[in-house]
Amino acid sequence: MYQKYQREYSYKELLHKAASYSAYQDRSVFDVEQKLKTWNASEDDINKILDKLISEKYLDEERFALSFARGKLKGNKWGKRKISIALQQKKIGKTIIQKALSSLDAELYWDILIKVSEQKWNSLAKEKDERVKKYKLLQFLLGRGFESDLNQEAYLHLLNTNNDE
Repeated sequence: MYQKYQREYSYKELLHKAASYSAYQDRSVFDVEQKLKTWNASEDDINKILDKLISEKYLDEERFALSFARGKLKGNKWGKRKISIALQQKKIGKTIIQKALSSLDAELYWDILIKVSEQKWNSLAKEKDERVKKYKLLQFLLGRGFESDLNQEAYLHLLNTNNDE
């Protein structure tokens, strides 16, 4: 059957490609390692390249985690639990994950939670049973990675603002 041709890259070419890949946007060491594997780099070359990129500040796990957490909160409207799981999948250490999550602005986090809650609540307008509506909202927020206690507070906030109108 047909096999795709895989080009062999020299160490210098791999280093240049990996540096370009890392410079384009913040990447985790895991991401760059995976990319190097797709380019058929040897384990020895991968280790040398990663060490070089880290020493030259192309790769910085902490900078990546901070950027990733901000981006997922603002762009994807993810909660801390979902961000934490995604960072764990990228092999980021627990202390760096904690630092990234604690760096998120609490007021912005709450505002996003409320906005997402209101949007979901409004999309459930046809639902007659309030308990089902509440259940669906809380399940949605859990799926987005927001914490249970905050989800409950957001629900109560929605009830208060809807009753005030």
